[in-house]
Amino acid sequence: MSGVEEPVGAPQRPQYTLRARVAYDGTAFFGLQRQPRPVERSRTVAAALEGALCRLFSCDVESLQLCAAGRTDSGVHASGQVVSFLTPKPLRAGGEATLRLSVNALLPEDVRVLSLQAAPTGFSPRFDAVGKRYTYTVDNSPVCDPLLRRHAFHEHRSLDLPALRAAAAMLLGEHDFSAFANVSTDTRDPIRLVTRAEIQVVPSESDGEDGDGTPERRLLRFHVEGSGFLYKQVRNMVGALLRVGTGSMRVDGVAEMLAVNARPAALKAAPAHGLCLARVFYPHDRGVPPQLVEYKARREREWQSALQERRVPTRSLWGAQKGEDDDDE
Repeated sequence: MSGVEEPVGAPQRPQYTLRARVAYDGTAFFGLQRQPRPVERSRTVAAALEGALCRLFSCDVESLQLCAAGRTDSGVHASGQVVSFLTPKPLRAGGEATLRLSVNALLPEDVRVLSLQAAPTGFSPRFDAVGKRYTYTVDNSPVCDPLLRRHAFHEHRSLDLPALRAAAAMLLGEHDFSAFANVSTDTRDPIRLVTRAEIQVVPSESDGEDGDGTPERRLLRFHVEGSGFLYKQVRNMVGALLRVGTGSMRVDGVAEMLAVNARPAALKAAPAHGLCLARVFYPHDRGVPPQLVEYKARREREWQSALQERRVPTRSLWGAQKGEDDDDE
């Protein structure tokens, strides 16, 4: 049993859209997106999902039409990636748990479908999203914890938490984030809205009170939410904040980068393995920040008006409105 209704008569073309929340450990993956040709270490999250779903539904990759909300880079993790795919059968009432169990039984251990639900025809996890939440974890302890090394970047130098938080606050709001995009990024619209940029001290089980000289462990988690992000924007923002935290850059250096759309030559993106796509926001989901819904609606009105007045080419409108350059983290 798969949790979907069995078809009657001749085989049908896929016509029902399902939406799934997916988690994966990105360590052993060459990113999310399926590679067009075999390359070294070409294992991808999309290929793993397509293999399991095609086997379950007895269909080919083309008819499945798997789409994802964001194309995470090699080594980047996810706890809230969203994908959609087509099936030849509707989801049976109450069949979500059965279908989830069936899919997960065919997936490798480093990928799991957390939830499944029917979605309206035409649903796009990428284009219908109004925002995303990323987390970045830093092990700020004198000695790297080997149990965290795949999911947290180790910074042995003590980070100035008040300076980190002051600099993070400068990222809030609507800005041209070109200075934080990858240097090779060619985007038609670098304007993004950041609604949350917080640094959390995560409680540690090791408090340094064992009496054996073990230093206290310090784990920091950066939380970033916004309407969308340019290629490597989140990792470059974390990289800038880490420079502030170590004293290599002034607190107001973040504001200067936004003002002049330029980045210091020494600024490096934080490594991929500390990053996790935590959630994708959609207008009618619970807990969606209303400012993200309002922002997308306003931006779409602005672009439609610009198109009517012929102030932008159609291609540029499509790219900006549909998130063409978003989230290649």
